[in-house]
Amino acid sequence: MRARYGRVWFSTPGGLAVFDERDAGTNTVAPRVHIEEVLAADRPLTLDSLVRIPAGSERVELRFTATALRIPERVTLEFRLDGVDPDWRIAVATRRVTSIQLRPRHYTFHVRAWNEDGLPAQNEARLRLRVLPFWYQSWWFLVLEVLAAVGTIVAAVGYSLRARAERTAERVADQALHEARSMVWDMRAPELEDQDVAAALEQASRQAMTAHLLSGGTPVDFAVGVTGERGRVSL
Repeated sequence: MRARYGRVWFSTPGGLAVFDERDAGTNTVAPRVHIEEVLAADRPLTLDSLVRIPAGSERVELRFTATALRIPERVTLEFRLDGVDPDWRIAVATRRVTSIQLRPRHYTFHVRAWNEDGLPAQNEARLRLRVLPFWYQSWWFLVLEVLAAVGTIVAAVGYSLRARAERTAERVADQALHEARSMVWDMRAPELEDQDVAAALEQASRQAMTAHLLSGGTPVDFAVGVTGERGRVSL
C-alpha cells in the first residue's frame, strides 16, 4: 500500500516492511547498457561482431535497453549512429530507433545511459553494422564503370585530335594558296595600271634621276624612244 509522502507498505515472509523514498539516498548502482536486437525489414539479424544488413533493406530497427532495478523508467538513454547522427540523441519515449534507406557502407551504433541520480552506465554499448551493396553498387562494378568512362574519353579525345589535325592541314593549304596569290598580286607594277610601258619606264627613269641629283650626282641626259604602236600591258 502506498501512503502519503511517498511511503510504501508491503508484506514479506518475514513480516511487514515499509519503504520511504525520502530515506533512500543517492542511487550508487550504475545501469548497464545492452543492444538487444537488430531488425531489417522486420526480420531479426544475428548479433555478431559485425552485423550484415541485406542489400535493399529500406528499414533498419535497433532495439536497446539499460538494466536499472531501482527506478528503471527514470534511466536516461542516448544513442548515436555514426554516419547518420551528427550528435547524440535522447531516447525519450522508446528504446528503439529506426533508420530508413541506409547507404551501403559501414556504421557503428552507440548507446550510453545514466540512472536517475546522474550516475553514468558502467559501459557504452557499441555495435558495428555493414549495409551490403547490390552487385551494381560493389567496388569492382564501379571500377569497371570508371574504366569504361576513361576508355570513352580517350577515344573521344583521339577522334577530336585526328579531326583537328585534318582541319589544320586544310588551313595550311588554304594559307599557302592565299600567300601564293598575294605574291603574284604583289608582282604587279602599280605604274602600269594607268599608262603604257613606255610612259611607265620614262616616269620611273625621271624619278631615279631626281633621286640621283638630290644625292649630289652628276646630271645625265636620257630619252625614251618607242618603235611601233604604244600599248598597255594587260594585268
